[in-house]
Amino acid sequence: PLTLTFIPQAKLHLNAMTKKFPRNWRGHQLLAAIAMDQEEYEMAAKHYREVIRLNSRMESVYYDLVSALLAGDKVDEAQRELQRAQTRFNPSFMQAYFSAMIQLEKKEYLKAYEGLLEAEKLAKKTEPDRLTHILYFQLGSTAERAKKYKDAEKHFRHAIELKSDYATALNYLGYMWADRNINLKEAEEFIRRALKVTPDNPAFQDSLAWVFYRRGDLKEALQWQLKALKNSEEPDPEILMHLGEMYSALKDKAKARKYLEQAAKIEDTEADLKAKIQAKLKELD
Repeated sequence: PLTLTFIPQAKLHLNAMTKKFPRNWRGHQLLAAIAMDQEEYEMAAKHYREVIRLNSRMESVYYDLVSALLAGDKVDEAQRELQRAQTRFNPSFMQAYFSAMIQLEKKEYLKAYEGLLEAEKLAKKTEPDRLTHILYFQLGSTAERAKKYKDAEKHFRHAIELKSDYATALNYLGYMWADRNINLKEAEEFIRRALKVTPDNPAFQDSLAWVFYRRGDLKEALQWQLKALKNSEEPDPEILMHLGEMYSALKDKAKARKYLEQAAKIEDTEADLKAKIQAKLKELD
């Protein structure tokens, strides 16, 4: 990342350069990179568009533009720009990948998963370096959202084979099993492996608590859930919901309601989780 002291000087110099040499697309490309680094996504998109105007054959910049638009929550614009690239260039990993990212933003999980499978297929043919643990994690998490659980497990295992200490994949797979109340022994093993990488991670502690909850070991579950709550920098609706469920199972309705109501008050909670929280509160009536 660019240092904060360097950025203003760099922007000043690059803006002067693009005015003096208006056909110099490299200056706009660097300004776009700085804007992305500073999370100024609209400005980044403006500069990427200028690069394309000056050098329309530079394929990679089309995908940089799509990335900037997605980061700025302009999904429809991102889709239009991707379609523009698809009409100019041969099918590629990046086209399939960003098509999947757009479908993810639209919550079209099955289409997103199919897009990532196409990206994997293209990578195997022409860009094997793209076949990373991160790609297989994305395949796994998208398959899980599409409710294709066997596929999700396969991809998560592949990600972990590629990077044995990949804590995010270890936890995601372990929690997926725990949430479905299956394979709890291996779920605990994988989540504990994740916790070895980041011992105070509240999401991982929540996952381990949920394994114990599924086993009926409420005392151990509550201990880990309270650790997750303590280590959360901001209120987390799922951690609070799980805590409410545990107190409900322990017949402590007052505490169950307390934590469920805290979870319900959190804004920007995904609709399906919000519905679960409300359902749990109704169960206490």
